[in-house]
Amino acid sequence: MKNTKILYFLLTLVVLLSSSTSIVSKAKESLEADDIYKDVVGNPKEFYEQYIDYELFEKQVRESLENFEEVIYFPKNTIPYSDEAFYAFWDMLDDEMSDLYYVSGSNINSSNGYLTYAKITYSATPDEVEVYNVTLESAMKNILLGIEGNDSLSDVEKLLLIHDRLAVLCQYDYTFSNYDAYDALVYKTSVCQGYAEAYSLLLDKVGIKNELCSSSQLNHAWNIVYLDGKPYHVDVTWDDPSWGGGKEAVLGYVRHTNFLRSTEGIIEAEHTANDFNSTPSDTTYDNYFWQNSESAFVLLNDEIYYIDESEGALVRYSDGAVLASIDDTWTAGGYSYWVGHYGKLVTDGENLYYSLSSGVYKYNFEKGKGELVYSPSLNGVESIYGLSYENGYIICQINESPNISSSSRYEKILVSAKDEKRDSIVVNENAFVLLDGEYAKGVPCNTTVSEVLEQIYNGNAVISDKLGRVLPLDDLCKTGDKITLVDGASIASQYEIVILGDVDGNGVVDATDYMRIKSVFLGNYSLEGSNKLAADVTADDRIDTTDYLRIKSFFLGTFDLYA
Repeated sequence: MKNTKILYFLLTLVVLLSSSTSIVSKAKESLEADDIYKDVVGNPKEFYEQYIDYELFEKQVRESLENFEEVIYFPKNTIPYSDEAFYAFWDMLDDEMSDLYYVSGSNINSSNGYLTYAKITYSATPDEVEVYNVTLESAMKNILLGIEGNDSLSDVEKLLLIHDRLAVLCQYDYTFSNYDAYDALVYKTSVCQGYAEAYSLLLDKVGIKNELCSSSQLNHAWNIVYLDGKPYHVDVTWDDPSWGGGKEAVLGYVRHTNFLRSTEGIIEAEHTANDFNSTPSDTTYDNYFWQNSESAFVLLNDEIYYIDESEGALVRYSDGAVLASIDDTWTAGGYSYWVGHYGKLVTDGENLYYSLSSGVYKYNFEKGKGELVYSPSLNGVESIYGLSYENGYIICQINESPNISSSSRYEKILVSAKDEKRDSIVVNENAFVLLDGEYAKGVPCNTTVSEVLEQIYNGNAVISDKLGRVLPLDDLCKTGDKITLVDGASIASQYEIVILGDVDGNGVVDATDYMRIKSVFLGNYSLEGSNKLAADVTADDRIDTTDYLRIKSFFLGTFDLYA
């Protein structure tokens, strides 16, 4: 799903014989930059309350959009036609209903000087949105892990952690084709509008008041957040280093230059414009300590930790205690060094890991120091600049300078055999591959080629896709892939992999899989071979609602297909 809702509208006044007026909103087909709607109202509630009960109207509009109604009627002869009335409608959608990402445009009509109705267009069908919503909820759940419902965290801490996690997750979209919260959270790429809408949705989940801010002069949008009733600017897009350079960012690198700033402060941070639709004035956080960190703040056991680059220190947020000195230098070749500290910090949910120029360290809380867990082979000019954690692995990003280039390479280190996506591989009986006739069963989703090969034949086998291409060791196994057993120079036998729940054969279990099953038992789709076996999780030789519900429950985290 690619939603291309663009909040910049070309107004066309069409005078009809009936003396009615249609204000037509269009999305440009080709874009070269972020197109942000011209916010001439600022506060749609204040505008509409001059004429109608805004809360009732907002509720009715939301219900109509959730029901995919194509026409929304304005109260008769109540709201005078004006550009402000038109823009107020879209301000309302953007401020109050950014979760309705599938609303893609509208034509607002008037008659005899009053607004009459809005004709709405949608970028997806109700069935598609059902799938998208489950996927979106899952993506938000991952970002909010440990944050949502955690009363030990202050609103400032929640704002900070969500800011950093979103910046790490999402990459700026230089194709300018991804615009909304869904794109930012699920596809992990978007322009500024998607960053801002995603941050807004996430803050709604944790109960923090927020709204969008925009500037036509900057062609840009970001967020206004409220702490103790006071507004502050937050711009996740400009704090993500993938913005501005036209290339992928360093793993784990997050700026905090545009976090909780006053209007004066954010203008100093290069938001040089004077047409903001909101102008917070409180300067409490304009020079706060987090501006000394360009690594993500991480949460572990209800404590937040971060790297203070200016001090070269690993610090605990709650009391400012320095846990370890991690000062280091990053070589530029010979006797030259890059100015700055480029250490990064991640957690696997049980431990803290940080990188220095030539190694990755795990912080030992009992001993109060870091312990080297990995040291890659470097060529004398290379250093570690990026660090991330994913599915039991620490990933090092190695480069010859802090400026990302095509010469970057990545190394993976297994640090957590207890990662939940690997539990079934490590301890569950079903994790071990069972060769059953022509099929290889018992492989869980999110299992790599190397993990399967290590468990079976210690290198006397290869795994290939449906086209016969041998898969790299770090690729995910998928339903339909084939394990080929080799005896000398000849093929001994082949087995087609079946991964329960992976109906569409992409190696993971997601909303597409259970929606495909729904189509099967409704008679709209058919499955054969390994894909049919992957769908029949109850092993009763039929595809029915039980299979659908079990796969859906697995995706939502309430059922284990592999236990």
